[in-house]
Amino acid sequence: INEETKTIKNKKKKKISLPVPAPARDGEPVLPHTDIADKSKRIWIVTTAALPWMTGTAVNPLLRAAYMTEGRSEAGGSVTLMLPWLERQQDRDSVYGKSRDFETPEEQEAYIRKWLVEKAKLPEASDKLRIQ
Repeated sequence: INEETKTIKNKKKKKISLPVPAPARDGEPVLPHTDIADKSKRIWIVTTAALPWMTGTAVNPLLRAAYMTEGRSEAGGSVTLMLPWLERQQDRDSVYGKSRDFETPEEQEAYIRKWLVEKAKLPEASDKLRIQ
């Protein structure tokens, strides 16, 4: 492995070189365009799972996004959580179970916001979080 790039063989046995990020060094400043602590930033979090599927892939991004909303709208920033929508009813039945409380993306969003209020005890984040 080269320190600058990593070579990967894909299925067709072609070599692909990818950059390898260097670890942060003590005292090294955070680049302004990458500083997510800056509340004026617009943050987009994309995940491949959503409630009511109670997996880390669904819950962790939701809670991280909810946490990051604190103080952000007042500073001009925002947090948007991008969620998948399962188009086919049989897929929703398979993943979420037939007893789920929604049939549309809007109803699933309402379910998630209710979960944030009732289970996660994050009512303010439930209002401020943008969900798409």
